[in-house]
Amino acid sequence: MDSRPATSNRPPSPGMRSFTAATQRSGFPSSRLGGRPDTRAGAVPGTGVQISIPDRPITQHGLVAPKTTVSRSSQRQVQDKTYFIALLRTKMTELTNEIGRLQRENDALAQEQSGYATYEKKAEVLAAELKELQGQMADHNLLLDKLNTDADMEDVREEYNELKGQNDQEARSVELLFEQRQDRERQLRQLEEEIEEERNMADNLIAAMKPELRQRYAEQKDANQLLLIQLDKLQQKLNTLQSQRNSLEEDISLSQIKQEAVKLYERLRELGEKKAVLQEEQRLRGTPAQERERLLIQVKEDNAELAGIERQTSEARERLTAVQEELSQLDQELEDQHGERRAKYRELKKREETMDAFLETFADTRQAEVDRQEKLQGDIVEHLEIVSRNLPHFSNLLSQDEMALLRDDLALWRSCRPATTMPGRS
Repeated sequence: MDSRPATSNRPPSPGMRSFTAATQRSGFPSSRLGGRPDTRAGAVPGTGVQISIPDRPITQHGLVAPKTTVSRSSQRQVQDKTYFIALLRTKMTELTNEIGRLQRENDALAQEQSGYATYEKKAEVLAAELKELQGQMADHNLLLDKLNTDADMEDVREEYNELKGQNDQEARSVELLFEQRQDRERQLRQLEEEIEEERNMADNLIAAMKPELRQRYAEQKDANQLLLIQLDKLQQKLNTLQSQRNSLEEDISLSQIKQEAVKLYERLRELGEKKAVLQEEQRLRGTPAQERERLLIQVKEDNAELAGIERQTSEARERLTAVQEELSQLDQELEDQHGERRAKYRELKKREETMDAFLETFADTRQAEVDRQEKLQGDIVEHLEIVSRNLPHFSNLLSQDEMALLRDDLALWRSCRPATTMPGRS
């Protein structure tokens, strides 16, 4: 620390002790490497090295370091607390100045923005005024052209009346469209209110459910979401397959050979299906007695199925009558109450719609079953004829009594069939 340079370029204070005077009082020569006497403890004892004075130049201001050719920077050599505090204050001042400058720029931009909005509104007003003036100028130019071409005033009036009529018609059309738009908006608001009401009612019903029923509802809702996702995926797959099919059909339509190949494949598929049917018939076909027994069993099963359908129809009609009576009672109760019974009414209404749909499709189903029975009857007759023709080729021929018994069974079945089908038709 004895060779520490001055911390600043300021001259030493008058209170600083002169090194020359201290040296003269102590009587000890100074040393360049640490022989400077301590001001508190006095001279350093035991120093026997003789150092000449010119080794460290002394000026009237005391001991100074020799000047070197190396240029010093403006930065302080010792960065103590004071230095960093001063540097921090300088940076804070710069930041404050920069914030003030940015704030002034922001205020100027805000003022310009407000002025821009005002100018924009003024420009819109002036643009509308300019458009109106341009229209007036066009009218005046048209009138001036009419005057310059010596047009008849009656023609001008006629054209004016025609344009006025067109304008009035367009104005009425605009008014009508505006009214229709208002009606649509009113209907839309009404539908939104109804949807919101239904949503609230559904939420109330869900909240009033029992825990297990609510859990089941949540599971069904999740299952519905999964099914919707699967439906979307399947729809996308269907669209992809449809596009592939269209592409393949387009490729086939461009090639005559491919068209012939498709026809041959279709024919081959039909023949394969027909072969499978014939093989199944051949497998099921047995001896005439077995065929007769099988046909009789099939007739009995068909009769039992028809009887079951008739019974289900009567039960469905009875349930429908009971539901209609219950609905009539609910209609009377709903005139005074609109709460929980409304949900029950909707459920019964849904059941009624289901029953109506069942009854609407029952006639077609029953007719299809009757057609199937008639077809089976024709098949039975045809098979009986085949059996009769093939009887000579078998060793176990039927006797006349057996044939008569078979005809009696067939006649009995034919006589019993209208009796079982008449109530359904009525």
